[in-house]
Amino acid sequence: VSNLLPGMTYYFRAVATNSVGGAAGNEFTFKTLAFPEIEVEGPAGTGLVDAIGTNDFHVTLVSTSTVKTFTIRNVGFTNLAGLSVSKNGTHAADFIVSALGTNLLAPGAGTTFDITFNPAAPGTRTAAIHIASTDADENPFSVNLSGLAVSPEIVVEFPVGTSLTSGFNFAQLGSSPVGVPLA
Repeated sequence: VSNLLPGMTYYFRAVATNSVGGAAGNEFTFKTLAFPEIEVEGPAGTGLVDAIGTNDFHVTLVSTSTVKTFTIRNVGFTNLAGLSVSKNGTHAADFIVSALGTNLLAPGAGTTFDITFNPAAPGTRTAAIHIASTDADENPFSVNLSGLAVSPEIVVEFPVGTSLTSGFNFAQLGSSPVGVPLA
């Protein structure tokens, strides 16, 4: 017997017939094993496959942030437990992982966490996260991360500490007679 649903109780009885007649045995029952099953989305509505592909944070200025929210769901039939997220990779420090809302998901439940890409230097930045759980075949569930960090061409501040954006800001500098510097 194959293709039985998990967590279900099944009943069976052996029946034999021949030219003399038939006989039925006792009824037996058994229950198939139920299991948790992890599903990860990032961003919402975009299903991820364990260790396949890369979640791209696109272009981000050095020392600024891009945030993506990820969702973990239990689409299995028993509790998904032991949830935790770790990270590694060449630029793991550039990807900040927030705390999970819980480490235990009942069937049908979900939780979210954020990954903030905050690159410290220009260039392609890569890392991976690993979601540990009690999922039998995806433990850990791995997600590759990538982002391109670029340095701004020029930063103009006025007053000091307030960046001006090219073409969008105006600064009133005051007035002064020709040849006399502004104070």
